[in-house]
Amino acid sequence: MANRRFQPLGADYTDLSGRYSMSRGPSDTLMDRIAEFRNRQRATTKAVTLAILMIIMDMSGLSGVYAGDQEELDERQEKRGTLSNLNMPGFQSGLASTNQTFDIGESGQHACMVLDDQSLWCWGYNGHYGLGQLNSTDSENPIPVYRDSGWAEQTVAVSLGFYHNCELLTFGTVQCWGQSYPAGAQGPLSSDTASQLQNSPSPVTLDSAAVLVDSGRSHSCAILDNGSVQCWGSNQYGQLGVGYQCVTGNEGVCGVHNNEIQSILYPAYAILPAGRTAVGLNLFHYSTCIILDDGSYVCAGVNFGSASTPFYLNDSEMHIDFADSYTAVDGGDLLYVTSNYDELERTQMRYGGARTPHFYQQNTSYIYAVEGGVRALAGATANFDQSFEQGCILLLNNSLGCGRNHYGPHVRRCVVGVVEVVGHGQLKGSVA
Repeated sequence: MANRRFQPLGADYTDLSGRYSMSRGPSDTLMDRIAEFRNRQRATTKAVTLAILMIIMDMSGLSGVYAGDQEELDERQEKRGTLSNLNMPGFQSGLASTNQTFDIGESGQHACMVLDDQSLWCWGYNGHYGLGQLNSTDSENPIPVYRDSGWAEQTVAVSLGFYHNCELLTFGTVQCWGQSYPAGAQGPLSSDTASQLQNSPSPVTLDSAAVLVDSGRSHSCAILDNGSVQCWGSNQYGQLGVGYQCVTGNEGVCGVHNNEIQSILYPAYAILPAGRTAVGLNLFHYSTCIILDDGSYVCAGVNFGSASTPFYLNDSEMHIDFADSYTAVDGGDLLYVTSNYDELERTQMRYGGARTPHFYQQNTSYIYAVEGGVRALAGATANFDQSFEQGCILLLNNSLGCGRNHYGPHVRRCVVGVVEVVGHGQLKGSVA
């Protein structure tokens, strides 16, 4: 979850924006303080990350997987020590410098996780073949994704869309499965194979090794090792960022395969500003946003006026560290997409002290904003009226703020849990 700007050695915080002033050089005392801080950070991040995981699962309707009697819960509580063996570089999606090891599908009905042995396990609804099991049978318990005989586990990251999922393998291969042409086409010609359904992971034909993959509702993008971005799938609203929409099938390379006139199935290059490379992705619904190497942020797709060429949302004073849905973070400050969906604004400080998480409450005259110091996002959305309605935010002081869901005035149930790997990756948890 450490997808935030790192403090340089010898730098002192000047404010919550994450900008620093430099001293002449780090003293021994400063170095000791940095080492102590990092040790504390490692110890606390795992526990807080797991709390976020369980809260999100509850909000997404997945927490039923963990129901059990009190005796079983007590037994699980005694095994907290096994947490140190989990592979948790962070659940925060979107940056090429980190691996997303857990994700929940856009529908909220299935989830996948990468274990420390690089195996991939999924559970939940399987109607779109999202569990990668060669069948469409649901599973309440995590089960390993199907692999051919002799397969060596090598998954380092996972990304779930709505109809499909994708994984990133150790040496830069991207594999996808599910429905709506998850792996795209094997070549650029109409005679090249493109499968509407992949019931187990299938390689995507990219021009070079990938360092990051992300998935939207029915499209995916990957950042390649040279910083370029290739995308494939539905392009009805310009979400692939290639400079045109697929409407009639006569535009560009739309409709080449299987007469899918609203899609580009062979990976195409998204248009990036001249001289810039990509370091992060934020795909959601029918939209694509890209974080560039200078901290700028460009977006395309239905949520951005159906723009087919990614355009800048940030001003020159903003440096985007990571993003999720309509929300982005700059040095700890929470940003939101304005009502015109054409720029980012900073949330206003309204209630409480520094770094205090606040919650949106329905049917009241109060509109709460989440204040500065944001460390990670999970399903977060800050709307243009600055109300924080969904998901959870982890702050720099390790406090956790969550917004309401669509079915009540706020998060009606708070879940604190322990997740452990027993044997070969069985996920278990305690719920309170």
